[in-house]
Amino acid sequence: MWMYSAWITFLLKYRKTFIGPLWIIAGPAMFIIILGTLFGNVMGHDARDFVPHLAVGLVFWGYLNSIATSAPRIYLQFRASLLQGHVNHMNLVMRTIFSSFVVFIHQAVIIIAVLLIYRITPTASWLYFIPAAALTLLHSIWVIVVLGILGARYRDLAEVVEMVMRIAFLATPIIWKVGEEQGRGSIVGVYLVLNPFYHVIEPMRGAILGTPIAAQSWIISFMIALVGLALAEVLYRKYRHLVVLWT
Repeated sequence: MWMYSAWITFLLKYRKTFIGPLWIIAGPAMFIIILGTLFGNVMGHDARDFVPHLAVGLVFWGYLNSIATSAPRIYLQFRASLLQGHVNHMNLVMRTIFSSFVVFIHQAVIIIAVLLIYRITPTASWLYFIPAAALTLLHSIWVIVVLGILGARYRDLAEVVEMVMRIAFLATPIIWKVGEEQGRGSIVGVYLVLNPFYHVIEPMRGAILGTPIAAQSWIISFMIALVGLALAEVLYRKYRHLVVLWT
């Protein structure tokens, strides 16, 4: 049910547009072409390293941003369904995840194109994408549950999340790369340890590009997922019956 409803909503959104879902690809593609050339030259990065780094990071960030910004409004968006009663909240969560996943699948074409252009061949590191994707799914679930419940109670949360995500985009290594001199002990290195978005994106990007993935990223991402799921469980059990009143 949630897959079908999300797919129908997606189709209706682009029903009368000229190029349809290609708009999902056009924006990120132009962003990568322009910034990949501009930032690569300004910061002195080799295009063979920087453009794939930018493309993969941007597409994965698009998914995370969609999940985070949609979460605080999920119960407001489906208020009519909630008022009818007997609504499975997990269906709403999975519908939101699937909607973001459909967009991600379309934009993944950009990653494939970049890999082909720069002749980045698949390696055994691609197997790491399976646990990285599983962790991302866990993060998606707890973020939607937690921010969804809090967003139903506090309407300002949606604006706060959007502001945080805009800042986090610039503060996470997506349109910039971490230099070799910015490792452990440096200010940037310490900051990256404290940046949760970095630890979610880095395993997925490293798996696709075949770059080394720090063990601490796996550990921190896993610990965040455990804490987030525990928090989601507590909030869901205690407040799921109140979200109808809050909306």
